[in-house]
Amino acid sequence: ITFYPGKYYFNYVDIGTDCTIDVHNDISTEDQDNSVMIFVGSVAGGGFGDRLNLNEDCTNAFAFRLYYAGQGTMEFGVASQSDYGTLIAPSGTISLRNAAIWNGHIWAQNVVLQQNSEINNDNLD
Repeated sequence: ITFYPGKYYFNYVDIGTDCTIDVHNDISTEDQDNSVMIFVGSVAGGGFGDRLNLNEDCTNAFAFRLYYAGQGTMEFGVASQSDYGTLIAPSGTISLRNAAIWNGHIWAQNVVLQQNSEINNDNLD
């Protein structure tokens, strides 16, 4: 499944074991918003995990934004892969998988950093 710049709204997401989510974005200009924004009400199976592949064309924390409205846990991250974006889960938990590196912002009820994972907001565009 590939997402290009735009806004996407889902009440419920169930990501199969063979599914990969590719996100393509770019630096927004004054006249055009090239960001990818995804709203998810609830998700099956613990979240996106390592199936979210951010093919990012820029290192801007606002080029990819995900809002999770659920109360459960949303997992992200691939070991030793550096991703950029903003994750928002006001009633839920954001969990970064082992050795995942998230460059940007995370705002959630709870944030879980698994072994050797990190949040980094230095050197953002």
